[in-house]
Amino acid sequence: MIALEIAGMLSLILTLLIGLILIILGIPGTFLIWAAAFVYGLATKFYDMNAAILLILLGIALLGELIEFVSGLYGARRFGASRLGMIFALLGGMTGGILGTIVCPLAGTIVGVLFGAFAGAFAGERLLRKKLMPSLRAGFGAFIGRMSGTFMKLLLGMVMAAIILTRVFFCSQ
Repeated sequence: MIALEIAGMLSLILTLLIGLILIILGIPGTFLIWAAAFVYGLATKFYDMNAAILLILLGIALLGELIEFVSGLYGARRFGASRLGMIFALLGGMTGGILGTIVCPLAGTIVGVLFGAFAGAFAGERLLRKKLMPSLRAGFGAFIGRMSGTFMKLLLGMVMAAIILTRVFFCSQ
């Protein structure tokens, strides 16, 4: 039984690390982290991972996704983007992430999301205003905003992982 418990703990830790890596890649890794906690709860009959902890973790995961989503839009807006520029930043980030993943699965995803947001905001502003500098500024804002949002979501993912590991290693009997 000890070997099975060790294998379970290693699987949990590996899943948490994969979740954190997915966050960096712009993928909803917070939900993988939550799922790991839920599966652990199932395996232990929700002894350490009870409904209250799972709801808190789910709230943190949803908050992380919301922050990441809104931050790129906020960054673009803060640097002067119009609604069209903000919409293009969002679409550019998603498109860049997909294309970047196809080209180079790990680094390409990160680069694609960030530069896609930049290119989208830039293109939206160029279509609307036709001026170079305001378009570049809006693109830069989308880039910075998206990067900030991913960083904040990564921090929240680390908080989730810390809560889970604390419950597993320090709250069990």
